[in-house]
Amino acid sequence: MAQIADVQEYLKEKVSEAEARLKLKEKVAEAQARLKTFEDEAQKFLKEIVEKGKASRKELDEILSRVSSGELLEKMKSSEFTARAGEIQKEVVKGLDELQHRVLDFIGVATRDQVSDLSREIARLSKKVEKIARRTKRPAVNA
Repeated sequence: MAQIADVQEYLKEKVSEAEARLKLKEKVAEAQARLKTFEDEAQKFLKEIVEKGKASRKELDEILSRVSSGELLEKMKSSEFTARAGEIQKEVVKGLDELQHRVLDFIGVATRDQVSDLSREIARLSKKVEKIARRTKRPAVNA
């Protein structure tokens, strides 16, 4: 009888270990799927950046050829050229910010705004707790 109980206990342990390994494999598979999605999005973003860079390079080559011919010398002094450069910079910064937020979301790090919101909520709740604590510390006045 004791041997049967020992065998049953051994089998229960092995089943528990197998279940734990299976759960771990499932979690690893989920993480790999999320990582694959993230990698795909990052590749897509980088491809867009490269395409925009090529387009900007083509535009720059055209401008340089026109400048070398003297055609755009006056236009380059205007704000049109700097405005276009500013637009391109804003697009790149926006894309990098989005990528950064995706990375932070993926690894589970809170954003600056989330931390600020949580800090405000903690401060608000702390004030409530202090208010309640003051009320409970006051002795009741008997009339």
